[in-house]
Amino acid sequence: MNDNITTIKVGSLETCCYIVSNNNKECIVIDPGEDAVKISEEIAKRNLICKYIMITHSHFDHVAGLSDLKSMYGDAKILCHKICGKRMQTPQFNLGEMLGIIVKTPPEDKALEENEIIDFGNLSIKCLYLPGHAPGHMVFYISELKSVFCGDTLFNGSMGRTDFEGCSYNDLAMGIKNHLLTLPKDTVVYPGHGLSTTIKKELNTNPFIKDIKQ
Repeated sequence: MNDNITTIKVGSLETCCYIVSNNNKECIVIDPGEDAVKISEEIAKRNLICKYIMITHSHFDHVAGLSDLKSMYGDAKILCHKICGKRMQTPQFNLGEMLGIIVKTPPEDKALEENEIIDFGNLSIKCLYLPGHAPGHMVFYISELKSVFCGDTLFNGSMGRTDFEGCSYNDLAMGIKNHLLTLPKDTVVYPGHGLSTTIKKELNTNPFIKDIKQ
């Protein structure tokens, strides 16, 4: 367990929202997929200042709480890939419309580039571009915490779906192979749903990884 990282299950799909703090009592919120009040209560409980709201990808279950959270923390900057930023604002492309759920978000404050480094106090956040499950999908690697926040790319014992519009199994598999499986084996994987895991465990036990790593 890492004291810098808090996991909150939000929304009907129990999306994993993460609050990550640095040595300056600042925090980032990763994937506020609903329940903005619940997220803000945890931030207040830990006496943190919300500096960034970072989005891995545009699907509604990862961004449904974004508008409310942004209204609560107006100075916090929304960070995501430019493709994600465009798609998350539209119910057709954030997949909410498919389920009759209308989710609209504000635009990003800053579009992230592949391999961009975000300085965050004593932490550095490396932004890795990993589409396949969704266009514009990014994962966030923090070496100081030996942690990667990977959205819906790699799961404990599974991998992301590729049967939605804009998906690509080949892109996802290649991204996992090149960006995630190459991380140190003791890196903790914090997925968009379910339990955390490690790169080592997934290399050894994940049946979907067997074909990818060949």
